[in-house]
Amino acid sequence: MTVSVLPELQELLANRQVKTLDDAGRKPASVLLLVYENNGEHFIHLQKRPQHVHRHKGEVCFPGGVPESNDDGPLATALREAFEEDGIHPGDVTILGQMDDFPTRTDYTLKVFVGTIPYPYDFQSNPDEVEELLEVPLKALRDPANLREEVRWQKDGPVTTYSYAYGPHITYGAMAHIVTQFLKLIDEAQKNWRT
Repeated sequence: MTVSVLPELQELLANRQVKTLDDAGRKPASVLLLVYENNGEHFIHLQKRPQHVHRHKGEVCFPGGVPESNDDGPLATALREAFEEDGIHPGDVTILGQMDDFPTRTDYTLKVFVGTIPYPYDFQSNPDEVEELLEVPLKALRDPANLREEVRWQKDGPVTTYSYAYGPHITYGAMAHIVTQFLKLIDEAQKNWRT
């Protein structure tokens, strides 16, 4: 991927219809998917949750969480959580767009925002919420050796799920679904950039 593909990604996200989920039985949450360039390569920002947290112990995820009363909408929630968890100042984030909503097995509806930051960046992780920050190259996520695909039978029929390995870490569930959709969007943005 070249530096020029980020404006194409932003244009692609601006011109597509976001698939939203409006289910009153689900709890709202927001995440921030950061993509940035480092030495000619693009990376996404992930974090590993510590074992002492109440939910999602040890999982690899994007910064995010549930809304608070002073949040001015889902994007504000994602930006606040990224600041609280990883020290990413909202003013440093350029929002490229929004991806499709995703329903989790734990009854949340995730709003997914894509942004970029200048790099290098002085991340300041909160040890109460983050055990480790991960900078994952997109080429590692595209490597077939790091992709796991599993087909499960659920009440409505077969469902394919994905997970991604990076070193000793595995991203699965909702986060892997978001990564899969993001990689497809990047592929489409690259096609637009080349034409």
